Amino acid sequence: MSTENTKNEIIETPIKKSSEKSPEKPKKKKKKRSKRCYLCRKKVGMFGYTCKCGELFCAKHRYASEHSCTYDYRKGHRENLLKNNPDANFDKVLEI
Repeated sequence: MSTENTKNEIIETPIKKSSEKSPEKPKKKKKKRSKRCYLCRKKVGMFGYTCKCGELFCAKHRYASEHSCTYDYRKGHRENLLKNNPDANFDKVLEI
C-alpha cells in the first residue's frame, strides 16, 4: 500500500500477505468417539466384538444371526482350505 506525503514523497508500508500466519491459537484436541454397537448404538468400550463383516457389535448382537451378517462364512472357509492345502487332492481313493 502506498501513501503520499505532502511533499509528494512516496512512503512504502509493508503489506501482510494472507500466507503469513497471525499468532497461532492453541488447537483444541478432538474427542475420540466412543465405541458403539453398530445395531443398537450401545456403548461397548473395550469389550466390543468386531465381526468379519467389518462392524463393531455389543455382546447381544455379536453373533452373525443377530445382526444379519453379510459375510459369507462358507465361501471364506473354502478359500481358507484351498489356500492352506494347495496340493491336496479331494478325489475319492480308488485303491487301498
